[in-house]
Amino acid sequence: MLMVLPVVAALSSTLTDIFNNAGWYKPIQEFIVPWEAKMVAVAIWPLGIKAVVTPNSAIGAFYMVKDGINIPVNLSWNCLGWQSMLMFGITAFLGL
Repeated sequence: MLMVLPVVAALSSTLTDIFNNAGWYKPIQEFIVPWEAKMVAVAIWPLGIKAVVTPNSAIGAFYMVKDGINIPVNLSWNCLGWQSMLMFGITAFLGL
C-alpha cells in the first residue's frame, strides 16, 4: 500500500476531476466544510486571530477579522486532505 501512495498523490488532480464530474464532493462541501470552518475558527482564536463563521450557512462562509474588517476566506472541499483520509482508511482497513 505504501508503494502505491506516491502514485495516488501524483494523480491527485485526476481524482479531484473524477469527484467534481461525479458530484461526489457535494456531501463534503455541505456537511464537512462548515463544521471544519468552525473548528478552524476555534483553533486560531487562542493565537489572537479572530475569525467569524456565518451561522446556518450551507457553504460555511469563513471570515478573518482584521481591524474590524471581515476578510473572506474560501475553504474548499478539496483543501481538506480527503485523499490522505482515503489512503489512511484503506491502509487502516487492510492493516487491521
